[in-house]
Amino acid sequence: MNEFVLVLIIYSLFSGIFLTYISKILFFQIQNSYYRISSILNIKFLTTNKNILIKLFVCLILCFSFMMLINFYIFSNFKNVYYYLYVFLVYFLMAVMFVILTKQQYKNIKLKYTKKMIRLVLFSFLLNFIFCYLILKYFYLNTLIIKLAVVSFCAIFCYLTIIISVFLNIPIDLLTYKYYLIKARRKLKNCYNLKVIGITGSYGKTGTKNILATILSEKYSVCFSPHNYNTNWGVLRTINENLKPINDVLILEMGADKKDDIKKICSIIKPNVGILTGVGNCHLKTFKTKRNLIQTKYQIVENSTDFAVFNGECNISKKLYFQTKLKKFIVGFVPLKNKIKNCVTAENVKINNNALSFDICGLFNKNFNVNVKLLGKHNILNILQACVVAKEMGLTKEEIKSALLKIKPTKNRLELIKVNDNLSIINDSYNANIIGAKNALETLKNFKEYKICVTPGFVELGDLQYKENYEFAKCISRVADLVIVVKNENKESLIEGLKENKNVKVVCVSSFQSVMNYINKIKKNKIVLIENDLPEIYK
Repeated sequence: MNEFVLVLIIYSLFSGIFLTYISKILFFQIQNSYYRISSILNIKFLTTNKNILIKLFVCLILCFSFMMLINFYIFSNFKNVYYYLYVFLVYFLMAVMFVILTKQQYKNIKLKYTKKMIRLVLFSFLLNFIFCYLILKYFYLNTLIIKLAVVSFCAIFCYLTIIISVFLNIPIDLLTYKYYLIKARRKLKNCYNLKVIGITGSYGKTGTKNILATILSEKYSVCFSPHNYNTNWGVLRTINENLKPINDVLILEMGADKKDDIKKICSIIKPNVGILTGVGNCHLKTFKTKRNLIQTKYQIVENSTDFAVFNGECNISKKLYFQTKLKKFIVGFVPLKNKIKNCVTAENVKINNNALSFDICGLFNKNFNVNVKLLGKHNILNILQACVVAKEMGLTKEEIKSALLKIKPTKNRLELIKVNDNLSIINDSYNANIIGAKNALETLKNFKEYKICVTPGFVELGDLQYKENYEFAKCISRVADLVIVVKNENKESLIEGLKENKNVKVVCVSSFQSVMNYINKIKKNKIVLIENDLPEIYK
C-alpha cells in the first residue's frame, strides 16, 4: 500500500504540472505555434473578452475532469475514496497556483470563446481522451507504474491533437462558410438599387470608410462594415448582421494579406466604386513578392463597375491610375494638380493639435474651405477620396461641408486622449504600417510637450522587416525625446536606428503593461504616441 501511495503522489504531481501546461497551451501558446495555420485557414482562435481568470479556471477544470476520467479507469480496482480525494486536491491546488502565477503575466490579455474555438477545444480534449484510452486498452502495459507514466506524458501530445483538430474542422468551416454565403446573397436580393463601395489599400482603409459613411449619411441610408471587418468572413458578417432592405449604400473595407484576397472578396459582392488608398510594404511575408501585393490591391479597381478613386501621393497608386481605363479620379496636394486630369487637391492646408483646415480644389466649379476635427495631414487624402465619391453620388457642396463637421476620430487611430493636465496620449495602436506610422510622427512633431513614442515596431514585412524598422526608428529619433521599445520582435533593429540621435533616451520593456508604470514616473508635461500594438503571439 505504501508503494501505491508513492506512485499516486508522483503521478499526481506529474499530471498536475502537465495539466497546468495544457491550459497555457490552449489559451496562449496556441496562437504562437499555429498562427500561420490560423491565417491560412482563416481561423480566429482568440478575440476580446474580460473574464480571463474564469476562462483559465474553466480550462483547468476541463483538463482536471479529463485526467480524472483516466484516473478512475486506472484505479477502478481501488475503492478507497480518499485516493480520489487526494488526487482532486492536488489538481485543485495546481489550478489555483497556476491562476495566481499567470494573473500578472497575462493581466491585460482578453479572451473569448468563438464557435471555432469551442470546437477546437472540444476536439482536442476528445482526441486526448481517445489517445489515452486506446493506449490503456490495447497496449500491453504490464505494470501500474508504466500505465501511470504513459498517461501522465500524454499531455505532451496536446500540440499534435490541436493540429489534428484544425484539419478535422476544415469541412465544418467550409459548410459554415457556404451557409453564410447563401444567406448573404439572399439578403442582397432584397436590397434594390444598392450601391456598393469597396475600399482597400495598405493604409487608410478604416479612416476613409468612416469618413465616407459620415458624409453619405447626409443623403442616403448607409451600411458599413463595423470595426475592421475586412476579410471575406467579415464581409459576410457585415451583410448578414447589418445590411437592411432600406439601405441605399454598402461600404466595405477590404483587407488582404495573401495573393488574390481582394478578388475573392469581390466575388461575394461586386463593387460599383473602388477606392485605392495607397500601396506600401505590408504583409510581404505572406504575399511573397511586391508584385503580388500590387496586383491584389488593384483587384478592387478591376472588379468595380462605375468608377475608381486613387491616392495620387502614393507613387504605386499613381501608376495604377494611369493604366486604368475605367472612369477614374485621383486626389493629392497642390503639385499634383498641374499634371493630372480628374484631380482633386487640397490647398492652403493648416494643421493644429486637434483639427485640420484646407481648401478643396477641383471638386466643384469653385474651391471651398473645410474644417475637420482630425489629427494628421494624411487624413486629408482620406477626406478628399471620400468627397470625390460623395460628389459623384449626388451630394452638394453644402451637404459635404456639413458632414465634415460631424466627423470624429477613428478609435485607436491617431485618437487624441487627454488623461490629465500632465499627460496626453495619441493612440495609434491599430496602425500596422510604416507609412501611417511616419504620418503619426509628423503629428507628434507639432506638440510642444515632452515627446514619448511607444512602439514594438512592425511585422510581416518579410526580408524588409529589419530595414523598415531600422528606418522607422531613425524617423522616431528625429522627433521623440524618449522611446519605449516594447517586446523583442524588432528590438535590435529599432535600437540600432535610434542611435542616429544620441540625445534620445531609449527604454526597453517586455510588455505594454509596463509602459504606463514607467511613464507615470516622469513628472514633465508629456505627450505619448502609442504606435502599433503587437498581439501576444509576438514576444
